[in-house]
Amino acid sequence: MKNKHYDVIVVGLGSMGSAALYHLAKSGLKVLGIEQFSISHDQGSHHGETRIIRFAYDEGMHYVDMALAARELWQDLERQSGEKIYHPIGGIYIADPEHGRFVDNPIKVAQTYKFEHEIIRGDQINARFPAFNLPKNFHAFYEPASGYLLSELGVETHVKQAEEYGAEVISNAGVRAINPGPQTEVITDKHAYTADKVIVCAGAWSSKLMPELSKAITISRNVVCWFKPDSSTEIFNPDKMPIFILSDENGAAYGFPDCTGGGVKIGIHDEFSPTEIDTVNRTVSDEDKTRIRRYADKYFNLAGAKIIDSSVCLYSMTPDKDFIIGAHPKHDNIFIAAGFSGHGYKFSPVIGQILKNLAVGADVEFDLSPFSPARFMD
Repeated sequence: MKNKHYDVIVVGLGSMGSAALYHLAKSGLKVLGIEQFSISHDQGSHHGETRIIRFAYDEGMHYVDMALAARELWQDLERQSGEKIYHPIGGIYIADPEHGRFVDNPIKVAQTYKFEHEIIRGDQINARFPAFNLPKNFHAFYEPASGYLLSELGVETHVKQAEEYGAEVISNAGVRAINPGPQTEVITDKHAYTADKVIVCAGAWSSKLMPELSKAITISRNVVCWFKPDSSTEIFNPDKMPIFILSDENGAAYGFPDCTGGGVKIGIHDEFSPTEIDTVNRTVSDEDKTRIRRYADKYFNLAGAKIIDSSVCLYSMTPDKDFIIGAHPKHDNIFIAAGFSGHGYKFSPVIGQILKNLAVGADVEFDLSPFSPARFMD
C-alpha cells in the first residue's frame, strides 16, 4: 500500500510545531502534524499555564523585531479564534546593585527602540506593587507591554485553527525515523507517510530523533512552584502584580502573579541541571522547593506561604543559547526548529511563520544567520 503523501509534515506539535502547522494550513497546503503525546501535554517545555512575553530583549537585538512580530501574530490568532492568550499586565526586571547589567541592558534596548518604560527603585516597587518586598537599593526596569501568555491555550489554539484550515493531526503517535529523500519518509509507531518537505519541531526529543543534533542540544531539568498567599491575596492578582525577572547573587528567578487562580508561580531560570530525555526525574524534591522558596520568602510578601503545586519543565539548551532554525545542512527539504534554551515560547507564532516561509521557498524578513543549524552540525 502506498504511503499517504503531503506537501509538508510537521513532526512535533508543541510550541513551534503547532504554530508552523497553523501557518502552513492557512496557506492552503496539504499538511500533516504528528505529536507523540496528546495535544498540549506536560512532558515537554510549554506546560505550566503561563510564559513571559517581553520586548526589550537584551539577549540580542536580533530578537527584538521577532518579539514585536510575534505580538502581532498572537493578537491575530486571538482575533481569529476568539481566545485571549496575550495578557499585557506589565513586566519588571529587578536586580541588586552588583547585577545591575540585567536591568541596564534592557533599558538600553528600550531607549534604542523608544519603548515605553520606567526606571524605578526597590522601595518604589514595593509601594506600587505591594506583592514585592525588595531592598531599597535594588533597582528595576518596568515595561508596560510585557506580560504573560497562556501557553497551553496557545498550543491548543494553533492546532485547532490549523485543523479548521484543513490540516490533518495525529496525536499519541511517536516518530521512529525520518528517512531523507526527494519525498522524505516519516515513520511512526502506527504508519508511514511521505512529504515534499518535513519540519522537525521535536523539542527535547530533537537529538534523539536526529542524532546529528547531539552536539547542539543539552536537556536541562528546571522546576517551578506555585505559592498560595496566606493573606492579602488581592495584591497578587494580575491587575496588582506584574510578571518579573529578578537577578541577585544566587542567579535569576522569574515568575507570575496568580494568573488563573492556581497561585503565584516562581521558577529559577539559570540553574541548569543537565539530564537525558529518557531518564528525566519528574518528581519535584524538597530541595527543589527550598531553592525556589528562598526567593518567595526573601523578595515577596509570601513568607510561609504554602506550595500548592510544582512541575518539572525541560529546557533544550544550545551552547550559545541562541535558537536553531533553518534547513538541515545536508537535506534541503528538511527544516529544523530546536534548541530554544528556555526563552522561546513567546516567539512561537513568528517562528511558525518563518518555518512556513522556509518550506515554501518564500522570503524571510529576519536574519536567520545567528540561528543556522550548520553552526553545530557536521
